[in-house]
Amino acid sequence: MGRPPSPAQRAVQITFVLKGHLKNVQVAYIRVAALLARVRDEKLYRALGHATMDDYAAARLGLQHAQLYRYLAVYDWIREFHRPWLARRPKGKHANRGTRTRRLCARCCGRCAPLAGGSPAFRGYRRSSSRRSTR
Repeated sequence: MGRPPSPAQRAVQITFVLKGHLKNVQVAYIRVAALLARVRDEKLYRALGHATMDDYAAARLGLQHAQLYRYLAVYDWIREFHRPWLARRPKGKHANRGTRTRRLCARCCGRCAPLAGGSPAFRGYRRSSSRRSTR
């Protein structure tokens, strides 16, 4: 039997696994946002007896107003600026939605950095999209 891994080796292994899980979370977030937008755009919440998207999200999904609109704002922003991210299997340098890629894309097109939500441009986009009616 070999020696047990050193703390540094364990840290590297755990970091590798964490990066994979975080990537999966990012992809899942965008998929959830896309499905919520579909329910909103097709007004499918009405078929389940809900008067508004807010009512549907609260009753069926346990999402509060702010959470719901954060998902929808991110989806609307991606649809407007980076439609390829919505592909089933995104390809190219934008496919990895991690911080490094956002920096690279910020250099090439200048629109990905706002996805983190910290830039004034994305905050403005979120504000304008939250004024849209969901009824």
